[in-house]
Amino acid sequence: MRGQLRANVKFAGGLLGYLQKGGHFDVEQQELSPGRWELTSLVQIQGKALLFKTIAIQQKERRTNFRTVPARLGLADAAEMLTKQVILAANH
Repeated sequence: MRGQLRANVKFAGGLLGYLQKGGHFDVEQQELSPGRWELTSLVQIQGKALLFKTIAIQQKERRTNFRTVPARLGLADAAEMLTKQVILAANH
């Protein structure tokens, strides 16, 4: 998925800040092997915060170790799975 800001994005009319036209992002999902996925994202954005602070973000992030979940997983069950993951991560 790709996207680009086609116009400046203002927050509170520009008083809180803005993102400049032309900033863009790319997100790519790729199957590395059966059942093993990687997600890569690239973000390049410039702007201002609180009128004075310049924002210049160039970030590349890679995430791996995604797992397949049951096809008929309900919202409550998904929330429970995520909660357990957060608790496990916090304890390590």
